[in-house]
Amino acid sequence: MTMKNISTRKKIRKFLISALVISIAVAVVYSIARMPAEEAEELVAREIIVNVEVEEVIPERSVADYLDLPGSTKPGRIVRVPVELGGKIADLPAREGETVRKGDVILKLDDSILKAEVARAKAQADFDKKSLDRTA
Repeated sequence: MTMKNISTRKKIRKFLISALVISIAVAVVYSIARMPAEEAEELVAREIIVNVEVEEVIPERSVADYLDLPGSTKPGRIVRVPVELGGKIADLPAREGETVRKGDVILKLDDSILKAEVARAKAQADFDKKSLDRTA
């Protein structure tokens, strides 16, 4: 079960319990309202005597807000991503374990070296073209 399913079940359970408590309260108020006035006053005014014993509460130990347990998870599907060229990673917008869809950017390579090589190749081509024009 996923955390989302557990959370949804808890919300539904809380809603049902709240609805039940409200229904019972409405039924009690309705039944008291339908009683003759004297009987209703007697029912509301009647005292209930209960014997009560008081005990001292001694905390045994504190309880943590979280549990740190060993475990492992398995992905639903493992996908190998082939790359055409290597390089330095500039940005990693997708995080490990995050759901991605087709077309999502999962990483960006640093393209500054490639841009410099393209600029150098264009400059070399321009130089070679001008050299050829001069000799022709």
